[in-house]
Amino acid sequence: QTGILGIGHGRHATFYKPSALQTKEKEAYMHHTIPDSVARAGASIETLRFRPFQDVCGLGHSAGISSLVIPGSGEPNIDGMEYNTNPYQDTKQRREAEVRALLDKLSPDMIALDPDVVGSMEETGMRLERVRAMQEEANANPQDPKKHKKKKRGRSKIRTQLRRKQTNVVDANSIKLREALEKERAAREDG
Repeated sequence: QTGILGIGHGRHATFYKPSALQTKEKEAYMHHTIPDSVARAGASIETLRFRPFQDVCGLGHSAGISSLVIPGSGEPNIDGMEYNTNPYQDTKQRREAEVRALLDKLSPDMIALDPDVVGSMEETGMRLERVRAMQEEANANPQDPKKHKKKKRGRSKIRTQLRRKQTNVVDANSIKLREALEKERAAREDG
């Protein structure tokens, strides 16, 4: 991340400072040789990778893996604003980064709103308003659900269980019955 160049050749790993790409360096920044106790006959370095945000380099060779500490190879300051570069992010930050990346992929034309719909009012009938009011009333006054026993000596018929479950269901028939009851109550109060 700081531009240190690592080269693996044979049993040797050589590391150069970033300035080595512009001018010829007389000697390398660091040099490492795989010891004979680790390397078998003909062992060679196959992969060389730096750990992000750390001063560690991993060497993959035919005898296994070796880790080297290369001072100054890792970025000391983590920039959390870059996409998916914070190794210490929690799940919430990772989700936000995924959402941000997906929103960046969308074109602005797909996000635009229809101006005819945004400022308009939804036209509803009186009946829909009554249904909404009934639903809000039912939600505002929730009844404590009674726990029914499964068996009551012959009273555990399927019909009674279904009847108990459908006591709080709002459908067309229950709306008609409620309207009829309201009309009867209004007629009693007026009469």
